[in-house]
Amino acid sequence: MSSINPQVAVGASSFAAWLVYKNFEPENLLAHLILLIILPGVIVQQSSPQFSSWTSAALAIYISFWATLFVLIVAYRISLFHPLAKFPGPLMCKITKWTLALEYGKGQARDYFIQLHEKYGDVVRIGPNELSFKTADAVAPILTNKPLPKGPYYSPRIQNGVAQLDGMRDFAEHTQRRKLWNKSVTPAAIKEYSEMLKDVVRDFVTALEKRQGEVLDLSAWLGYMAFEFMGHMARSFGLLKAGKDEDGLIKAVDDGTGAIAVIAHVPWVLSFLAVLPAAGAMKILMTFTRKVSQERIKSGSTSRDLYHYLIAEDEPEENRPSKESATADGMLSVIAGSDTSATAMSHLFYFLLRNPACMERLQKEIDVTFHEDHELEDYSKMGDMPYLNACINEALRLYPPVQCGLQRRVEKGSGGRMIGSHFVPEDTQVSAHLPLLQRDPRYFYPLPDQFWPDRFLSQETYTLPSGDTIRQDQLILERNLFQPFSTGPQNCAGRAIAQQEMRAVVCAILKKFNVEKAEGFDLNTWEKNVADYYVSHRGRLMVKLTARRP
Repeated sequence: MSSINPQVAVGASSFAAWLVYKNFEPENLLAHLILLIILPGVIVQQSSPQFSSWTSAALAIYISFWATLFVLIVAYRISLFHPLAKFPGPLMCKITKWTLALEYGKGQARDYFIQLHEKYGDVVRIGPNELSFKTADAVAPILTNKPLPKGPYYSPRIQNGVAQLDGMRDFAEHTQRRKLWNKSVTPAAIKEYSEMLKDVVRDFVTALEKRQGEVLDLSAWLGYMAFEFMGHMARSFGLLKAGKDEDGLIKAVDDGTGAIAVIAHVPWVLSFLAVLPAAGAMKILMTFTRKVSQERIKSGSTSRDLYHYLIAEDEPEENRPSKESATADGMLSVIAGSDTSATAMSHLFYFLLRNPACMERLQKEIDVTFHEDHELEDYSKMGDMPYLNACINEALRLYPPVQCGLQRRVEKGSGGRMIGSHFVPEDTQVSAHLPLLQRDPRYFYPLPDQFWPDRFLSQETYTLPSGDTIRQDQLILERNLFQPFSTGPQNCAGRAIAQQEMRAVVCAILKKFNVEKAEGFDLNTWEKNVADYYVSHRGRLMVKLTARRP
């Protein structure tokens, strides 16, 4: 068998591999093995007679093949020939998504995006084939007006071939699955959940009453309450009774979502991880939430809870979703429905502690609306409480539970898409960074970075915290950009459940207790400890609760 010229073979094969990665972006393990191991291995086999030994041939061929492939990839991504060459961004972001993945790994993605847009402008290249937009005119073409499908960032939402609702890229499949969620958030369904919520809130208040005068971490307790409420849809997690996270569930959610946030930016890693057994926080998270969902599906319902609708228990057997898809969405409801609500409420109480006048004003509205404690269970009144909803909205504006832009994809073969005034070529990932837009003075003014609930009230004049006044026509409030639950057909399905939960819990706490910062606790640490792992991770919020006088 004649040998081949190894230099020529390495150059040609590495170029061919680069073309495959460039045009097809394979994610399965077999493709990687063929391109990175088998292909250079063939060259080694054919050219080994030209080397002193097979080992030296393998070292020379593999190193030169991988190095050439690396150079080709980097050179193209930073060249003027790349479709996104005209868009500004950091050099390392143009070269690899690992740059952004590592920022998520450190929990610093939010601050990183702020810095990127401050330095490079409203449109920034944040990956080899990805753009981040911080302009109002980018929202509709990405999320609402002929919305784009989700991008590869959502690959980790697919487990065993079945996607959670928030990981579905096909619009037709998403619409079909979303029908079950839509039934679960009708006014009638929300009213049914309210009975479960009342039970959990009562247990929550009772647990807090037992700890009056003590220093406690309100953020942790709000987490216990939120998980208990979603768990109530299946079975109690026992968090409120224990007063701590004995099973490590909340920690597993934090650690697991942190790992997912990193992997989501380099989804090709999933093909390698798939051959390894799940371990650590990811294993605990997946095992526990899957077990809860499967137990609930198997046992059936005694009430019309969220699972009742996700399983479609009112439908004939042939019209029900598969157990796999019901389990996937059940897992989503436990994780997303618990952690995000607790985070939103924690941020609100932080801002109220920093702004005692706002807390006092909110308590007065609660007292006027609910004269007696038992009246707090009439949740129908809460939607009409202007200051309560203004406070919740303002906390969500400043710190939505999801702090990043939501990735979408201009699909290959589409011919590209106009996003605002920019033409974006096909096969590009894009995101409208709603959290940054919600703090942009062009759309929210004055005090875009300060907690000022009055901006969400309808009145002719507004008094600023400084004492100055402004007219209504001087206020800028782009409500179409206030989207803490996202927007478009793939927005948060559980928005109505979360809103009712937040209103009920805030009213219950502030009706019953005075909430004070614990002595020695530095409120400034709260925002410093907020970490962005797609969903926000939070630190401690140490407070002391005392009973309010009737």
